[in-house]
Formats: sequence, C-alpha cells, structure tokens
Amino acid sequence: MTRVAAVDCGTNSIRLLVADIDADGKLVDVHREMQVVRLGEGVDATGAFSPEAIERTRLALVDYARVIAETGATAVRMVATS
Repeated sequence: MTRVAAVDCGTNSIRLLVADIDADGKLVDVHREMQVVRLGEGVDATGAFSPEAIERTRLALVDYARVIAETGATAVRMVATS
C-alpha cells in the first residue's frame, strides 16, 4: 500500500490528511487533523498577512511535517484554498 499526505491551507484553518491508498485506489485514513491558525486574520483591512498569523501557520506546518515523517507518507501535496 502507498501512504500519502495532503495539507490544505485555508484562510482560517490548516487540515492534514495522511492516508493509505488501498488496492482499489480508495483512501483509508491513517491520521486526520485540523488546526485553526486564522491566517487571513486582518487581511481585508491591511492587504497583508500579519506576522502573528504567519507564525501560527508556520508552527502548524512544523507539527504536520513531524506527523507526516512519523507516519511514513511517501508523497505529500499542499494546496492553498480560501
């Protein structure tokens, strides 16, 4: 079985899915997590990400990188959504 990971970075939260791809091509969850980082906080007013929001997002991604390594995912994709 192939183990893969996906990270979805949105305006308010970041989600992680680590899953195995079974023989039928279906995903079987291994780990699923969501952290609220409020990356878009204040963007409408300033037009820019705040340093605090960037740091919250960075810390979540560091944590997700650890989980991805520990679970042994062989392919990782990250997407940004809003």
